[in-house]
Amino acid sequence: MTLPFHTRALTAGTVAGAMIIAGCASDDDDDDGNSLRINAVDITYEQSTYEIEAGPARIEFRNRGTLAHNLVFRPVDGAPIAAGEREFLPAGQDQRFDVELVAGEYEFYCSVPGHEEAGMVSTLVVGLSSG
Repeated sequence: MTLPFHTRALTAGTVAGAMIIAGCASDDDDDDGNSLRINAVDITYEQSTYEIEAGPARIEFRNRGTLAHNLVFRPVDGAPIAAGEREFLPAGQDQRFDVELVAGEYEFYCSVPGHEEAGMVSTLVVGLSSG
């Protein structure tokens, strides 16, 4: 069963409109445009740093581990930017969502108790769009 990804507004003090995540779980395999795949395994993300251009983007979050995981974003200055309840993606499930990304550097982590402390943290570098 795929959990719905509810609309969330992500904000942070001086990071105006850092990201807006709109729920749109999709089976569409279309990877046109600015996209990023983040794979979670137990207890890590496959890369320590991910890069993507600013602007509209599609993020595919894939849980390849045996435990539930999620993504919670915050700017590198440490202020949390995720609002509302965080949902967990069951093992073996995929989730796609569209985002509007603002240039900057963000840290993301898994908020399942103990996962962040065990090192389930990565960095997302959002660069300026060349277009």
